[in-house]
Amino acid sequence: MKGKQWITGILLGLVVVVFIVYELGVFQHTQGGGTEKNQSGKGENKNINEAIDEQIENNSKYPDKEAIVKKIIHGYQNFTTLEGEYEIYSPDPVPTVSKTRYAIDAEKQKSIMILYDHNEKISTVIWDEEQLKCMSFNETERTYTELELQKKEKNEKEDKELNKFERLYGSRATVERELFTAGGFAVSSEYVQYLMDFRNWDYHEGKCMDLPCYQLQGKITDSGDMNGPFEMQVEKNTGTVIGFKVFDDQKRVKYSLTTKMIKIDQPLDETLFTKGTAGYKKLEPMDPSDFDF
Repeated sequence: MKGKQWITGILLGLVVVVFIVYELGVFQHTQGGGTEKNQSGKGENKNINEAIDEQIENNSKYPDKEAIVKKIIHGYQNFTTLEGEYEIYSPDPVPTVSKTRYAIDAEKQKSIMILYDHNEKISTVIWDEEQLKCMSFNETERTYTELELQKKEKNEKEDKELNKFERLYGSRATVERELFTAGGFAVSSEYVQYLMDFRNWDYHEGKCMDLPCYQLQGKITDSGDMNGPFEMQVEKNTGTVIGFKVFDDQKRVKYSLTTKMIKIDQPLDETLFTKGTAGYKKLEPMDPSDFDF
């Protein structure tokens, strides 16, 4: 979660895959009895499956919490327009503050994300699904790339229940349209991964930034340097994450997301989604075949 937020389709896919592999290893070690007792692949798979079923069964005792998690995962389906700004703070290894400004118009199929590092604009990405085009600007090097989007069938129907994968991992893989990745860590937030054991957190309803919200408190475990007590604020109607803090053993903040501004279902200025290319050098997009995965 630390450092700059380079959010692309490829990286999002890799994040999901890496997270799955990591979590399966955790379950095998913590709930399957450890690798010493399971030398055969068959035994390991059995313990992993048992651990998965056990956690899903435990989570089924908290339908209200599943409703909150579901709201977050499918957050991209819960608004027509969304505009916001948030800051991410991390003190380790050196104090770092990054800022993200975004706007999404689901009806007009346009969105924009602007990334800042210590108030210096470093990147702008604009999606236009109607034109099947994505413009990516490197503000530091004054270059831009024009990408062609693949046409996809819109499927805004929300599942009645979370599937087995989502019950356990809370993946952003449900965001099929690149348009909504502009929301970064706020929309269909990957922070949901820290909520997937419902026994580790509780909540109450309240107000955040004059909006109805769920206020969550709990403890993160099995997530390396993100372990520790946490607080999270989730806008009740959209599932947008508007606040998140993780604390160390001395109750000092070691990671945070703080929303500075948010507007839900309010008219957006069309000029938000336009940007001239004068003064920028055009680069050809990288061919995925150039990468050796």
